Amino acid sequence: MPEGSHDALSGLLTFVMPALWAFLAVRILKWQLGASKKEEIAVYLLGESVEHSPICSTLFDAFVEKDEVMITMEDRKVYVGYIMDVGAPTEVTGVNQEILLIPTVSGYRDKDTLKVVYTTDYPSDTPLRPIGFRQENIVSISVFSEEIREAFKRVDSERAGEEAAKEKAAKDQLVKAITELVAVVQAAQR
Repeated sequence: MPEGSHDALSGLLTFVMPALWAFLAVRILKWQLGASKKEEIAVYLLGESVEHSPICSTLFDAFVEKDEVMITMEDRKVYVGYIMDVGAPTEVTGVNQEILLIPTVSGYRDKDTLKVVYTTDYPSDTPLRPIGFRQENIVSISVFSEEIREAFKRVDSERAGEEAAKEKAAKDQLVKAITELVAVVQAAQR
């Protein structure tokens, strides 16, 4: 075999092999996952790429499972809703740095107690446009549960009732003490 044809064959193999390996890798992955569409493979690969980050992983899982999430932002704003898009990874930034969320409830965290205060319930019968967020501004994320929200409301209500009862008892004691003091002062003045 002449040396020029060896170089040509080597060049041809160098050009063809990456495409062949990529084609085979996609076919093997489809077979292993039982996937029929490229999108299913993309979802699988995105899921694998976010395993290292709990926030990214929670975002991705909520997106795939259509779970409602509660997101707290750096500015203490709180959004509850459904993740509509987590973007696609890029070679430069990795997983896309932005997400889209359809809100169901929003509010803020109190600056002193960091307790969530809900201010807006979005109508479920009106189509809303998604809100975009930069992932770097997310402080925390959790799967949201209306049952847990209601449980917190009950606990807060009970706690407020207990505090009101304690405050009333303290006021009653103060009134009693002042009344006794006034009686002592009046008795001393006679």
